[in-house]
Amino acid sequence: AEMTTTTRAVMAWAAVLTGLLRAGDWWVDSLGSGDGTGSETPMSSVQAAINAAGVGDTIHIRGGEGRVYTNTLYTVDKPVALQDWTAKPIFRITNAVDSIPTRVVHVAAGDVTLRNLRFEIAGTAIGDGDNIVQITTNAFSGGAAHNVTLDGCEFVMTAFGGHHKQRSPVMQNTTPAGTNIVVRNCLFRNWDRDGDTGDGYRLNMLVLNGERCQIVDNVFTNTSKILAGTPR
Repeated sequence: AEMTTTTRAVMAWAAVLTGLLRAGDWWVDSLGSGDGTGSETPMSSVQAAINAAGVGDTIHIRGGEGRVYTNTLYTVDKPVALQDWTAKPIFRITNAVDSIPTRVVHVAAGDVTLRNLRFEIAGTAIGDGDNIVQITTNAFSGGAAHNVTLDGCEFVMTAFGGHHKQRSPVMQNTTPAGTNIVVRNCLFRNWDRDGDTGDGYRLNMLVLNGERCQIVDNVFTNTSKILAGTPR
C-alpha cells in the first residue's frame, strides 16, 4: 500500500534519531598512544581521529600543560564536532614565514562544529594567502557547506609580522556559499598590523558570504576590520 504523509514523516524522524544514537566519541591527546575510542586510550593525532570518526561524532581534544598541536593542516571533510577536553587545546603555528599550508583548519563539509579551540599564530608564520579557518565547499556530500559553527574559539596573534596579503582568521567565500555560518563567543586579539608601519595590513577578521550568517557575542581586541563579504 502507498505510504501516507504521516508514515513518511515518522520514518524520516526515525532515520534522524538513529543517526543521533549512533553518534560516537573520539579522544585525542598529543601525548597519547591509544586507538582513540575511549578517554583512557586517546590517540595522538587530531587528523587520525577525524579520519576515523563517523557522521555526527564528537572529537575531544585534550589541552593543558605539555599538550600543543603545531604546524599542521587539519581537513574536516565530514559532519563532526571538534571540541575541548579538560582544557582548551592550543593549535600553535610557529617557525618561518608561510609555515602553514594556506590554512590551519580546512572545513570541507557541512554540519561541522569547532568549539573552544585556541589558535596561537606568530605573525612571522603567516604568509601571503594564509588564514586560520577556511570554509569551502562540501567534499562529503557535494554542493555548499551549510551549518558550520565556531563557538568559543580564540584567534590570537602572539607576534606581529607576516605578509600584508594574508587572509582573514575565518574565511568563507566559495561558490556555492554555505548557509547558516555561525561565529559566536569567539575572541580575536592582536590581528592589526605587521612590523612595517609603512605597509601595515588591515585585514578583515571574518569573510562570510552565505545566507543566514550569525555573528554573536564575539570579542575583538586590537584588530582592524571585523567583517567583509555579503552575509545575509
